Amino acid sequence: MKKIGVLLVVLLLIVGSMGISSILGVDFWYIPYGLYAKTLSQTQWNIEGRILTKKLKFIDAAYIRLGGQAFEEKAESTTELSRFLKLCENVGATPIVQIPLNKYSLSYAISFVSEVKKLWNGNLSHIIFAIGNEPDIYTDVGLKPMNVKQYLDKYEEFVDTLEEEYQGIRIVGPDYSWKWRFGWTGNWIKPFYKSGIWEKLYALTIHRYPFNKPKSIAQVIKDTSIFTSEISSFQSHFPTMKVGIDEANLTWNWKLRGKFSGQSYLAALWYASLYGRSLAMRLWNFSAWSLVNGHLSMITITSKGKVDLHPTYYAFAIYRNFGKLSKYYVSPSLDIFEGLNFNIQRVIIVNKKAENVKVNLKKYIGLPVVVNVPSFSFGRIIVQEKKVLLNQFFTRKSFQDHKQPKVMSFQQ
Repeated sequence: MKKIGVLLVVLLLIVGSMGISSILGVDFWYIPYGLYAKTLSQTQWNIEGRILTKKLKFIDAAYIRLGGQAFEEKAESTTELSRFLKLCENVGATPIVQIPLNKYSLSYAISFVSEVKKLWNGNLSHIIFAIGNEPDIYTDVGLKPMNVKQYLDKYEEFVDTLEEEYQGIRIVGPDYSWKWRFGWTGNWIKPFYKSGIWEKLYALTIHRYPFNKPKSIAQVIKDTSIFTSEISSFQSHFPTMKVGIDEANLTWNWKLRGKFSGQSYLAALWYASLYGRSLAMRLWNFSAWSLVNGHLSMITITSKGKVDLHPTYYAFAIYRNFGKLSKYYVSPSLDIFEGLNFNIQRVIIVNKKAENVKVNLKKYIGLPVVVNVPSFSFGRIIVQEKKVLLNQFFTRKSFQDHKQPKVMSFQQ
């Protein structure tokens, strides 16, 4: 009983301080709509490109990734690649480009990187490559079957050859779907670890989709703590490596609708918690799946240019201008993250309880401010010289009837 008590103290009260900038990433399926989409006309892309540039700059997106299962089946066209890279340039975000692996040859990978290099100002600086997507479930999704040995042999060949061919290339991986958990039966991470391939990579990246369909709100809330436990455990095996989440969503079920869908308010509450926790664990990046259109997206853009921002977009918008994480507190029911940007403090609060709470921030992060926080809400306060300049929280009611909350105050 004593050991359990000590463990609970560790899990329920984690307070720390450090500095880190935006690690936010977003994922494209295809440009711009998703699986098997046809390339838009240049006129339509000009409209959508401007919209996405504005929306991504607004949430301080640091990475934009082009990849996914469809990219293993049919690589992007030069037109789509050039549009993607131009978008990254306009946003000021680092591109993460997936090199197709499953049914593609090494010679194709070499030519593919050469094409990207040509499109990206003739060099490979400020660009990152991934090789393949979720190889641990190739068989499950109908791609060319590979066992773990076949995959590792091909993956290492790609890594070694590309690093020899292109000096300074940055490669991340292995982008496993779920077999990156060391303690799970049938995992692929132990063979990957023993191979030593990981030491050749710029960063280790994995995907995380905890549910097909959550059974309850309580299960969603509980997963925020499970996330910290799982990722901390993964990091402990690779203490010298950068670790990132290249894809994340509450659910992998893109057909799911309702309160547990991947663009729902509960998904937003989950994201708001996980992003702050990712900052606290010093992750290299945290990328949301997906950016635009489809039923797991943050943004929908109609053919006429109408924009619908889903609750999940606001989960990251509250971190706008967050600056560097200075202090934090996380627990199963309440998360608090304080960012410093010059002399302004931005405090993110995620209330995971079914009741309103009065939060005395002095108790958690030493800030002499008391905040009334609604039930099941996420939001932020902005403080300068102990004076609250902004107090803004989002609840499920904020998004009723597809209402778009006002974001003028986000300019601060």
